[in-house]
Amino acid sequence: MRLTEKVHHILTNHLKEGDRAIDATAGNGYDTLFLAEQVGPSGKVIAIDIQDCAIRSTREKLESAGLIDRVRLVTDDHAIALRKLIEDDHENVAAITFNLGYLPGSDKSIQTRAESTEEALAASIQLLTLADTFA
Repeated sequence: MRLTEKVHHILTNHLKEGDRAIDATAGNGYDTLFLAEQVGPSGKVIAIDIQDCAIRSTREKLESAGLIDRVRLVTDDHAIALRKLIEDDHENVAAITFNLGYLPGSDKSIQTRAESTEEALAASIQLLTLADTFA
């Protein structure tokens, strides 16, 4: 079983209808689509990617599946986007996924720095902790 399949299996048992989840590295949209399916019609997913082409690909995948209404797409560095969520948005977050690597066929000069991912992981811990605080 691939690592992404293991993560999806775990999240299938964790996420429920109405939850909110974040895909911090949208890429081609596979994890975003999975999360949108898991949170159901009353749930919400925020999908973040630093590359416009990743957000376009994710949008196309979600539109094809009829799930675009469950997802907010954000083109930004994931550390910046997650920090903004901490400051501006105090809704519960049930899960945050990261699937790091190069986007096939993308511009390799546009990439997330390791320092940014470290900041994004720290922000994720805060968002998940906020969820426990407001639950």
